[in-house]
Amino acid sequence: PLVAEWRKRGWGCGQLQSENEYIPTVPTETALRILRRYAQCFDTTFREDLATLCITRYERFGEAASLLLQLLNNEQPDGNSSGGGAFLSPNGTTRHELWLRFADVCTAHPTEAKVAG
Repeated sequence: PLVAEWRKRGWGCGQLQSENEYIPTVPTETALRILRRYAQCFDTTFREDLATLCITRYERFGEAASLLLQLLNNEQPDGNSSGGGAFLSPNGTTRHELWLRFADVCTAHPTEAKVAG
């Protein structure tokens, strides 16, 4: 309901990612719940952006590792595991770059990555 209300008002996830006066007032857990719901229900290609936000802004390294692993387990970024071409995310990230990012998170924060699964 909250994301639907944001869409009615013309707010997109771009505003969630931008640095403005509104976002710092949103508690971290609330913002992450909204972003998770958006990635799950509305735009599955947003998972890579959510993983990046978990690493850079929210310091949720275990969740980021889990999201990156979900992306790597899918052969296609939209969740279809049908073959046909090289993997390329909507952001232009290759599968190799995702593996490198996943390895960086796991080696820099092994405890959080292990707890996340």
